[in-house]
Amino acid sequence: MESVERFFVWLSRLRIRDFVRQCIRYRYLLALILFVILTACKVNGSSIEMWSAYIPGSQNTVLLGKARSIRSDEWIIQTPYYLAQANNKTPYPVVNDNITMSDQNMVMSYGAPVWDISTLAKPLNWGFLLFGPAYGLAWYWNMKLLLMLLLAFELCMIITRRNQLVSFLGAFWITFSPAIQWWFMQHVGDIVFYMLALVVLFHTFLRYFDRTAVKIASAVGFGLAGVGYVLTLYPALQVPLGYLTLLLLVLVFWGFRKKVVFSYKDWILIAGVAVMAVGMLLHVYLISKDAITAISSTSYPGHRVSNGGELFPYSINIFLTNLFLPFKDMPATLPNNCEVSSFYQFLPAGLLALPLLIKRRAQHLRFGIALAAFSVLCIVYGYVHVPVWFAKITMLSFVTFRIGLAYGFAAMLMSIWALSELSRLSARQQINRWMALVFSAGIAVFYFLTVYETQIKTYVRLRYYIVFIIVLFVLNFLLLRGLKWLFSVIMSGVVLVSGATVNPVNIGLGGIFGNDLTTQVRKIRDSAPNANWLALQNASMGSFLQANGVRDLDGTDYYPDLAKWKKVDPQGKYLQVYNRYAHINVFITKDPTEAITLFPDDIEVHLNVDDLRKWDVNYMLTPAQLEGFDDASVQFVRITPQAVNGYYIYQTVYH
Repeated sequence: MESVERFFVWLSRLRIRDFVRQCIRYRYLLALILFVILTACKVNGSSIEMWSAYIPGSQNTVLLGKARSIRSDEWIIQTPYYLAQANNKTPYPVVNDNITMSDQNMVMSYGAPVWDISTLAKPLNWGFLLFGPAYGLAWYWNMKLLLMLLLAFELCMIITRRNQLVSFLGAFWITFSPAIQWWFMQHVGDIVFYMLALVVLFHTFLRYFDRTAVKIASAVGFGLAGVGYVLTLYPALQVPLGYLTLLLLVLVFWGFRKKVVFSYKDWILIAGVAVMAVGMLLHVYLISKDAITAISSTSYPGHRVSNGGELFPYSINIFLTNLFLPFKDMPATLPNNCEVSSFYQFLPAGLLALPLLIKRRAQHLRFGIALAAFSVLCIVYGYVHVPVWFAKITMLSFVTFRIGLAYGFAAMLMSIWALSELSRLSARQQINRWMALVFSAGIAVFYFLTVYETQIKTYVRLRYYIVFIIVLFVLNFLLLRGLKWLFSVIMSGVVLVSGATVNPVNIGLGGIFGNDLTTQVRKIRDSAPNANWLALQNASMGSFLQANGVRDLDGTDYYPDLAKWKKVDPQGKYLQVYNRYAHINVFITKDPTEAITLFPDDIEVHLNVDDLRKWDVNYMLTPAQLEGFDDASVQFVRITPQAVNGYYIYQTVYH
């Protein structure tokens, strides 16, 4: 067996070592070159081409991969919000007057690009302000991906004592984790991005404490990253990863506690950065307090209170589905592909190896022990209810089943640390190969039971799970034996297959704007810039109108416009229906107005024809003809004689 091990280790090192070293040596230059080329070519990872399902005849803009319909939060809502900012008559306003009747605060709405001082903390949005929507979207995707790779590498260098190979693997392991790639433009991608920046910048501040320019730059960057983290506005994940961030900061500081002595100038710098960060957040609060109040007062998600115990039995090893997610959709009996995506981790192997590493007095033990303890605490909260009072004082009341992501992320970091430390042990100190086989086999059985005894068994055929479990068995064995080169080769393949294949390689914005309907809508917009629109029967088409700079009253309300609803529901009969983050599907009817909840974030409104006047609706985009709704008070005049990409545009004439 020893000779077989040596052969595979030798095989894995062929040419790979030189390639890795060169990539690490020139990583900043390579990242800059890739960023410039990809952004200049308008390459992004958006699933914006999915608009062709709603607007037949739109351009095909996917170069490689597959647009993901399940990523609707991105291509139906967030990206159109960003485009709505660009196409507003006053580009990138703090409050967009084209979204809903009372206008919408865009600092609060998926962190859309705005001309505001808070944007200093959001460098991913700078491209929109500097170069417009097409290059701006490319800037966002490419900068986020490349900076995350660089930051993840630096974080891994910290926790692995500058083990370059393991850190190189860790950069891809973190960045291309399915949990990040399936949520790349939303909360997981943003929170992890800012978390990495906070830890790396804090470490840089301490490591280069005697270099004034670096110290100032890293301190200011730390303050801005802190603002960016807070403005991500997703407490279900911000809270647990916030605790993990604080833990990592303490661990980093502990390593420098005897090397760094703060002078009064340093305290002035720290105080200045704190004032800057608090001042920016206070500014955001003052310009957004109405929106913040509206969000916190919603039926969904504002009133959710969690006290733990929300994880499913399979959640602890849900990464067993990761490899298949890009290629097969989840059945209706399970959460969708985004919800089940997670981080690869080898916590059981790390826990089994931890006593040996403690005995061998491995370096950076504080990282391994702390990350293991944090992971276990996340598991406990995920499966055990805690008192509500405790959940509230610790802010865990905001944390839902998303605790599973925090557990996975911490366990992943612990796995990276364990691989690095185990690879440093001498042959005599390593775990016996037979013991490693027994441990790996036990973990493989644990994986199998997770599949066989839970609902995820229905996702793919058992034989596919078994093949993947065999791969994981090998990886656990290699990790326990400290064979970092072969582990890195196999693990890189697993991560890239399950992560790099999630988002498409998309070119430009033709997927949403490359159609005749866009031309027609913008023509009317230019002649009647203040007109109110509705997109009947489909909230998604409301987002399309908003993206084109049209004042649309339905679409998606990031927070409720109660003044709008009061006009058609003065008694508040349907308050619980529309007092939420909601995709609004409007149908006109001759019956009294009513509203119903389809899903927690999806509502349907049957709007009486006469109530159109209350909203002062001027134009309507609809897949159906409306002449049958004409009456004595309102007439529907068709602007487009024939359907344009499957839609008619009507103008309302009130009598």
